[in-house]
Amino acid sequence: MPFVTSNSPQEMANRFPLEIYELFIDELSGSREFLQSSSLVSYAWLFRCRTHLFRRFRLRYVPPSGDVGDKDYLYCWYPTKPLHLNVSDAGAEGLCPLVELLKVQQIRQSIRELSFIEGDVIDSSRYMMHSFGKSLFELAASMAFPKLHSLDISFRASGPRDCCPGVITMQEIMRINPTLERLCVSSLYLDNHCLQTFLRSFRLCSRLSTIQLRCITYTTHAKSSLSLCSSVASEMDTVKLHRTFRPTIRTLSLSDVNPDLVEVLFSPAKPDVFKMADLNSLAIDCSDLEGKYRTLEKNKGFRIIERHASSLQHLLLLKYPRNIDHAVYRALFSTTLPHLSTLEMHFVNVHDGSFRHVLEKLSSLHSPLSEFHIGLKYGPRTALTPPVDRSITKFAQSLRSLRRVRFQVTQMIDEFRCEHLPQAALILQLEIVQVEGM
Repeated sequence: MPFVTSNSPQEMANRFPLEIYELFIDELSGSREFLQSSSLVSYAWLFRCRTHLFRRFRLRYVPPSGDVGDKDYLYCWYPTKPLHLNVSDAGAEGLCPLVELLKVQQIRQSIRELSFIEGDVIDSSRYMMHSFGKSLFELAASMAFPKLHSLDISFRASGPRDCCPGVITMQEIMRINPTLERLCVSSLYLDNHCLQTFLRSFRLCSRLSTIQLRCITYTTHAKSSLSLCSSVASEMDTVKLHRTFRPTIRTLSLSDVNPDLVEVLFSPAKPDVFKMADLNSLAIDCSDLEGKYRTLEKNKGFRIIERHASSLQHLLLLKYPRNIDHAVYRALFSTTLPHLSTLEMHFVNVHDGSFRHVLEKLSSLHSPLSEFHIGLKYGPRTALTPPVDRSITKFAQSLRSLRRVRFQVTQMIDEFRCEHLPQAALILQLEIVQVEGM
């Protein structure tokens, strides 16, 4: 009797224990196409595939047209994939709005990483000043995500607003989802009142360990100014939340954040907000601030490097200015970092004086540095690579702990390979990669 096989997906799915198939699904979870196809095999496979398909959920806000009710705001959110925004008939492309997706309890429980993006305004007549904050608040107040541990909120950087509904919404989301471990906030404007709410929000998630702040601007008013002795300090005293709820921050990233605001948020004079003693990873990007704050070099905001020198293991200084006397340089060169193992710094190219000057200063760095990542906007000319080779070699010889140097080049002028640095290659593990715009 011939051996008969069945092509039925349901019968194939029952040949082995479900745990075996789940292992395969977990192993191939990086392929969205595989997960979508496998989810059609059976209900058992669908359950496992959903945990991966909806693990990372990225949502874009589509502004409503005209006046809408509170419940209608919930239908303004759509997954960014496979969303092709068409303002004239948004939502009429067969795309399922978020509120419909989350009616499936398992989808809501599968979400671990959630991103809210305030969509670009293509038709300004459809955009109301506070509709994004209102819509986000209605969503936050009506839906909880039991296993959420990462949250990104990106606001439109269109200028200061009269109030900050987004900050109130962020507080509501964190209150309903206390399991958060990572928070990223972008393009946010704060005034005195919003700053108080902003600070209070962090105290609602005791598990919070990673904070990323991008383009955070403080808008001062005539009655107050942003300083440690201003009304902001008194507002901090009114928070009055128990110290045991302070989150322990281990990873901090600051990109184009008002340096005075950095001082207020992370100053040791304000210990009631965060526990910072275990901070081991710090990233600072101040490239766009130099033009906005003329006295940036004298600002205290970058003392955060000095204050946490004893615990820092990873330090990233991204796109810092060329001025060698900048506060970021001084904080690095004048500080002993006893546990620093990874350092990343960005330069325009390796031919200007700042690159060689920085290497000379770092040669006396008292740190067990093992990895040095060098970001370059422009790669070196082939004819000028010998001086670069000598500089890197001298640097490695003076810093005995250094084992690996990685070049991240945005735009290659000439071919740049490890063979162009023969002396350094003898004592270091070199890597040269081309990356997208940094």
